[in-house]
Amino acid sequence: MLYLLDANILMTADRDYYPISQVPEFWGWIKHQARSGNVKIPKEIMQEILVGRKNNDPLLDWIKEPETQKVLTLAEDVQIELVQNVISIWI
Repeated sequence: MLYLLDANILMTADRDYYPISQVPEFWGWIKHQARSGNVKIPKEIMQEILVGRKNNDPLLDWIKEPETQKVLTLAEDVQIELVQNVISIWI
């Protein structure tokens, strides 16, 4: 099963539970899961994260690493019909 991550998942993990500077093993595990095809970030979300770049932000520095972007970014384009189907279930 593939899990898609939103930016807030990573931001909350870094801020509240697994700061990159204190628990680098967690972030290595995220990369491992991405390499294994278990977690990805949609291209649109990755672009949103990168645009929000701030100085002195270890999470954004980690995400900006070429290998991290490569393994985490979902290569597929959005299929609007599937998104609408998912949304319609929750409305």
